[in-house]
Amino acid sequence: MTDFTDDKPIEQINDVVDEYPIDHMFFSTDSDDKSCLDHEKYNAIYQIKNSKMFYEALGIYWFNAERVVIRAFHDFKHLEQPEFFGWIIKGIKEIERTEQKCLEAIKRYEEEYNQPYNYLEELNPFESFILDDADWETAVNMLNFFTAKAIFDYVTEFDGLSYEDRFYKFQGLANFITASLGAIELEANPDESLIEAARKGGRAKQSPYEKAGTITAVNELLEEKQDILKQKGGKTTLYKLIRDLIASGVIPAPGEPTEKTILKWIDNFKNMK
Repeated sequence: MTDFTDDKPIEQINDVVDEYPIDHMFFSTDSDDKSCLDHEKYNAIYQIKNSKMFYEALGIYWFNAERVVIRAFHDFKHLEQPEFFGWIIKGIKEIERTEQKCLEAIKRYEEEYNQPYNYLEELNPFESFILDDADWETAVNMLNFFTAKAIFDYVTEFDGLSYEDRFYKFQGLANFITASLGAIELEANPDESLIEAARKGGRAKQSPYEKAGTITAVNELLEEKQDILKQKGGKTTLYKLIRDLIASGVIPAPGEPTEKTILKWIDNFKNMK
């Protein structure tokens, strides 16, 4: 996954000059806020689009990747004072909130599915963020920022990657870039039916345990052992039984779930009754 806590060396892009600068007008009602381009890490992510490696690493995708990076750090606004209608650079605090939301979404995913979040294997990237109790605009901002950070990571790592790793990582990254562009197009031409379809797709997303049939098998077992569940200490007894059946392969599972995950399955079963 792209690691928000592991800052890549930014000296690689410190000497880069924006060849095609856009108006970096900054406006905020918060007098303590500053342009996100005044933040060393965020400016490094933004300026990666002007490095030579950007074009080499991304090939024909460079144009789409550039659109996503620019959008991740800009908002389209209409201001009366001063009179302005167009793209405005985001503030540091807004980007920090978006980054924190991304971290929360990843943490929630890892807790829910009991496995590390690997964006390279996400078939529907937007669904990872639309479910984070976020409105549409917040989810779009999360997706765009995450994709921009993933682009930065890929470009800065590109020289040191094997051919196989380049191919593997590029496939996943291209999927995220495409998803971000789709979100940007929806943003420019809102279609509530498409937005709701994205939300439903996220709600219908299956965890690895659901795909493997683990949840179904666990629920069938709990259905048979409801009398134990009603007894004192029954939840602990069933937890140990499920754990042992998974370990022995009687219940199929993609991996060994944590105690917290198994107890959550038991609680979910109880709530269905």
